[in-house]
Amino acid sequence: MSALPISNLSLYRVLVKNYFLGKPLSEVRRIIFPLTPDGIFNPQGRVRSAFLPHLAKEISVACHQEVDLDRLVKTLEDNDLLSKTADREQIEDAGNIYRSMIRERDRYQRTMVLLNHVNRFGFNPNDNREIATHCLSETFLFRSTQVFTVDPKKETWLHRYSVGEDRPTPYGNPSVPLERSVDDFVAKLICSKIPPERIALEKMRGLYQYERRADWSSLYIPDIERFTKSLEANSVNVPRSEKPEEVLYLIFGRPEDIYVNVYIAAQQQIGGSFTLGKKHFQMLLESFASFLSPARKLEYAHQQLQIFSVTDALTGLVNRKKFFEKIEDEFSRASRYDRSFSLLIFDIDLFKRVNDTHGHQAGDYVIKTVAEVAKRASRTNDVVARYGGEEFVIVAPETGENGAYVLAKRLRETIEETKFVYDGTITIPLTISIGVVTYDPAKNHINNITEMIYYADQALLKAKHEGRNRVIIADFPKPE
Repeated sequence: MSALPISNLSLYRVLVKNYFLGKPLSEVRRIIFPLTPDGIFNPQGRVRSAFLPHLAKEISVACHQEVDLDRLVKTLEDNDLLSKTADREQIEDAGNIYRSMIRERDRYQRTMVLLNHVNRFGFNPNDNREIATHCLSETFLFRSTQVFTVDPKKETWLHRYSVGEDRPTPYGNPSVPLERSVDDFVAKLICSKIPPERIALEKMRGLYQYERRADWSSLYIPDIERFTKSLEANSVNVPRSEKPEEVLYLIFGRPEDIYVNVYIAAQQQIGGSFTLGKKHFQMLLESFASFLSPARKLEYAHQQLQIFSVTDALTGLVNRKKFFEKIEDEFSRASRYDRSFSLLIFDIDLFKRVNDTHGHQAGDYVIKTVAEVAKRASRTNDVVARYGGEEFVIVAPETGENGAYVLAKRLRETIEETKFVYDGTITIPLTISIGVVTYDPAKNHINNITEMIYYADQALLKAKHEGRNRVIIADFPKPE
């Protein structure tokens, strides 16, 4: 919210000066706005005295200090902000009227905050996670909000973004939670590994409330310390904490998804408590989810389109387009920092004979299986791509000529030793020929990737002419 209405701007300044010094103005603005609805002011913009005791009480809660009513009266009088016709302005049941006004204004404000945030959702998952985290924090006034991505297959967690109080997290890298921890429990919930009978029993004992929808679910824990101890002890008979702290988990995704987003929200800043039983809280939560769920589906679809655009449909390897991007990046990095890297080009020997003898489906099987073997034989940082037809390439970063030869030799031997059995009955013996070139600024003059690919391709042709099923290192001009 950019500005307060003129009618309570002066009151806002007085309250900041006397009760909220040191707090960020954006936070003070968010706190004071719901507490000063237009109805507490008379037509001249002064506070009606009947509402003053209730305003003082709410400010005490908001600023975490006792607000002396007499001092507040004097402060407002000194600033000409208190109605001087107090005796004629007695309002029957002022407390209920005031509470009703601030409740409605608070609802309006939070709804507008939510809408302002969710309208910014787009295709970028990282941006969406940040927007959603701020939306939760500012709409529900959570003391801290964190978002993680969980891999349902591996049950690993990765921290993505946080707002509010700093809370230490062990998930700077993808990690499996400690056994019998709350995060371990949540990961098992995501993967549908917690029996419904256990969920029903623990809900009845007041340990948590778990609600599952089509694309998202919520886990409300009224006493996180008690629930943590119950998991460690493997028992529901754990006493309540002296000062229970509430935590809310919002889970977006399903067990079959590549990743699931988990938002963890700690107890609210003001008022101290949130529960799923509060009608407006629940309405806002449902509204938030109704915006985030389709945004998440769109971002996932967008990601898939991006993946498809750079992936070979048959083999699942990087395609020719992405290969050129990768080798351009690697050449640029290696030339800038005087580093070496290598390129391998290989193809399947006598591949046409496979198609002519066994058919094109058998040929597709061979290409796909060779791709799988090449991927397994390569290292984590190597880029394996389908270059076209039965031809493949490998970009090997930080790899000199000797290392590239070892990689190529291992790949050639692995292909030769692999039994390719098509349709369960047809055994197809295969070999490959490989051309290798290394960019090494101390040993050769290669000016660009076009030259590099040319030398690798010439080495491959030489391997073919010399009898196939072999590795040839490229010949290229030496420094003068």
